[in-house]
Amino acid sequence: RDAVDALVTRDGRHYNFVDTAGIRRKGKTKLMAEKLSVVMARRHIRLADVVLLLIDAVDGVTALDATIAGYAHESGKAIVLVVNKWDVAAKTRRAPDFTTTLRDELKFLDYAPVAFISALTGSRVHQLFDHIHRAWQAARRRIPTAELNRFLATLDLGRAPLPAGRQLKIRYLTQASVAPPTFVLFTSRPEKLHFSFERFLINQLRRAFDFSGTPIVIRAR
Repeated sequence: RDAVDALVTRDGRHYNFVDTAGIRRKGKTKLMAEKLSVVMARRHIRLADVVLLLIDAVDGVTALDATIAGYAHESGKAIVLVVNKWDVAAKTRRAPDFTTTLRDELKFLDYAPVAFISALTGSRVHQLFDHIHRAWQAARRRIPTAELNRFLATLDLGRAPLPAGRQLKIRYLTQASVAPPTFVLFTSRPEKLHFSFERFLINQLRRAFDFSGTPIVIRAR
């Protein structure tokens, strides 16, 4: 029920891993200690720089996994999907097939890299450090306004998905904050961006500036 910390130094970088207490859905927790474990685990997620979402390769994605993923995503955290027990699952499953299923069940985490490991044998665990560092860097990446507007000029906005009959003039784009990277888009319309256009813009930003591993927030003005 208590979180356990471990300090690790690798390649000159210092990491503080926090193994959270088990999380259960609030409606299904009856004991006060279990309710507190939920509160504390969510607090640790909010305080984390990068969240490693551990998924059992044998069981696949559970409803609880999706709930925890939702907590991390809503908190705007950089995320790495870690598929454990791959030494067992690999005997009957292929990594690309598992990844496709994972993406289907956690569609809102399409930006999160996937690492296949075995905690028991230590296989591929070393890869986590590269994923963690890249996600950490992406979450804190700041793009100058001039560079963002050069990026905007390269987009074919005529092909951007918008509801029929709608037009949108973009004046400029600037970055307001990091962790998560938050951008302000100044447009000709005062209302909230259509979700399809917002997704289009996020995907283009992610490709152009390597925002792998972190959610991106767009605010329209």
